Amino acid sequence: GVGNMGPGSATQLLNTKPTANISLTWVHGNHTTKAGGEMVVEGFPGYNKTYSNAWISFGQPESGLPSTNGQSGLSAQPGFNYASFLLGGVAGQVNGFIGVPSKSRLGNKAMSGFVQDTWKLTRKLSLDYGLRYDFQTYLKEQYGRIAYFSPSAVNPAAGGRLGGVAFEGDGPGHCGCPIAHNYPYAFAPRFGAAYQINSKTVFRGGIGISYYRTAMNGLNSLSTGSQNIYREI
Repeated sequence: GVGNMGPGSATQLLNTKPTANISLTWVHGNHTTKAGGEMVVEGFPGYNKTYSNAWISFGQPESGLPSTNGQSGLSAQPGFNYASFLLGGVAGQVNGFIGVPSKSRLGNKAMSGFVQDTWKLTRKLSLDYGLRYDFQTYLKEQYGRIAYFSPSAVNPAAGGRLGGVAFEGDGPGHCGCPIAHNYPYAFAPRFGAAYQINSKTVFRGGIGISYYRTAMNGLNSLSTGSQNIYREI
């Protein structure tokens, strides 16, 4: 039988990712110097149409025996979902949900630059040394329309105790603050060496620091939307 009607979930999620990079190489004497940079702009625009049409539930009690009053625990529950639909008997006292389509966009940026030099000290020994810098922003909604838990937010539903949801950014209903902070000191030095032991063997070694990309959970774009409960008249 029919249990639900309407689009319980209807969304469109895209991933835009414009990138740019540049690199230069300068060979002078026994040095090979390289420098470059990269930029990645990650975007997750989402179009959420969930509940844009009525989403209605039909259960068994509405077409069952009135004497059972929809109580559970019966070996066989009287009633039939489709019969409730034909009778126009929507489950419970709530007809369902209805909303309007919503658009959101999560995104972050990653920018980096590096400079390095390879110094050929002898015919057998070479040194590599350099420095890389990364700056990455955390994933955020462009207008601060996704709620986050805040231990310092006053929760009116809990008698004014601390601990509730907050929306970052400025304006009515927003905390006037960022949800997180971007790390500005991601400097990553690198050092390596190569030594030719004989004509068939080269020993190479290196050490360095690297930083991983920040989280890119674009599915959070689906957390925005309009959902209004409407009741049976």
